[in-house]
Amino acid sequence: KLIVEAGALKALHNSEARFPPPKCHPGTRESILNHLFDWIRANDVENTLYSPIQWLYGPAGVGKSAIAQTLCERFDKEHLIGSFFFSRTSQARNNPRFLFLTIGYCLAIFSNDRDLWTAIDEAVSKNPTILHASIDVQFRELVVGPLRSLPLCKWWPLPKIVIIDGLDECIDRNSQKLVLETIHNGLVGPVTEGLAYRIPLRFLISSRPEHVIRLVFSQPQFYELLDRTVLSDSFETSKDIAVYLRDNFLEIARYHSIEMPWPSHGIIQELVQRASGQFIYASTIIKYIGDVGDYPPTRLDIVLKTPLSDGEAFADLDILYQQILASNPHRKQ
Repeated sequence: KLIVEAGALKALHNSEARFPPPKCHPGTRESILNHLFDWIRANDVENTLYSPIQWLYGPAGVGKSAIAQTLCERFDKEHLIGSFFFSRTSQARNNPRFLFLTIGYCLAIFSNDRDLWTAIDEAVSKNPTILHASIDVQFRELVVGPLRSLPLCKWWPLPKIVIIDGLDECIDRNSQKLVLETIHNGLVGPVTEGLAYRIPLRFLISSRPEHVIRLVFSQPQFYELLDRTVLSDSFETSKDIAVYLRDNFLEIARYHSIEMPWPSHGIIQELVQRASGQFIYASTIIKYIGDVGDYPPTRLDIVLKTPLSDGEAFADLDILYQQILASNPHRKQ
C-alpha cells in the first residue's frame, strides 16, 4: 500500500530521479569517510556507545551529498535500511511529506523480517488515512510502532542506519524543525520503559548549518543523542578543539572537585560546533569557566544559554563576551 505513494521512492539513493548521483571520487575524503564508517559499523542494540544521531554539516558545495551517496552505496543491504535525499527543486523531495513513508517502505521491503513487514502492512490497513497524516503520526505508526512490536532479539540483525541528506533543502523551516523533533520523540521514550532508546534505528542527517537546525540541535535534549561532524577544512581542527576542551575541563573538574564525567560528550560537541574551528572561542570559554570566582558548572550553564548567532564563530564570540560581561556581578552600572 505504501508503494501507491510513488513520490516516496523518488528520494531514495538509488532512484532513477537522481541519476547520475554525486559520489566521492575513489581515494578522496578518506579521513571523514573512515570516521563515519566507524559510527555506522557500531552495531549496538541500545546505542549506548555511539549516538543514535550523526549530524554531517558544512556550507554549500563541500560535498555533503556525495559523501551521503557514497555511504549509501557502501552499506546498502548491510547496515543501511533507508535513505531520503531532499531537493529544493523537486516537489516530491522538497518537503517532509514522503520522508517517513519512505522509511516505512524501506523497513517493510528491505529488512528481510516478515513480522516487521506484516506489522507495517497492518498499520496501513487499519488506518488508510495514515498516507496523508502528519509526519509525526506517520513516524509513530509506520516506524516506531512496528519496530516496538518486535521482540528485542529481532532488533539485533536488522539494518539500522537511515541516511537523510540535505535537510536544509526542505523549504519550510518549520518542517525542518518538525522532522528533527519527530525523530527525537521517536527515539526517546519514558524512563519507565527501561530501554536506552525506543527503537534501534540510527540517523545520519546532512545539511548546511542553517540557523533553525543549529537551534534545534543545541537544545539540551539532544546533547546525549547527537554526534556532529563538520565537513570543511576545519574537520581536523574541530577534533583538536574537542581534545583541548576535554583536557582543560578535566583539569577544572579536578581543581574544583567536580564529580566526573563532566561535562558530557554532547556538551563538548555543542561547544566545538560553536567554536567553528576558532581556538579563541574555546580558550575564552575555558578561561571564563575555569576562573576561581564562581562554580564552573554554573558558568558552563551561562555559556550554553548564550543565544546562537546567525553567523560564524566571531559573531558567536561577540555574543559570548556580552553574556560574560552581563553576568559579572562587579561590572559598572
